[in-house]
Amino acid sequence: MAERIRVAIIGCGSISRAHARGYLQSLDLFEVFACCDERRELAEERAQQLGAKLVAPTTVKLSPTTMLTLLTFAYPITCMRR
Repeated sequence: MAERIRVAIIGCGSISRAHARGYLQSLDLFEVFACCDERRELAEERAQQLGAKLVAPTTVKLSPTTMLTLLTFAYPITCMRR
């Protein structure tokens, strides 16, 4: 089995539900290891759903290039197995 892609969900609002469904349907490809949101209750809910760690927003540091990659990469991958 190939190594799974480790994913952190940054921003756990309503669209993250669709991403979570996609990741849960693709456990052979992805491991969600962390969830982060400025609204702690949203991050807690998503982390519990996915068995992930809750991460404080102040600990997340991404370069603009990384963020662009995350935004470009996340939508098609999580929606392709509907």
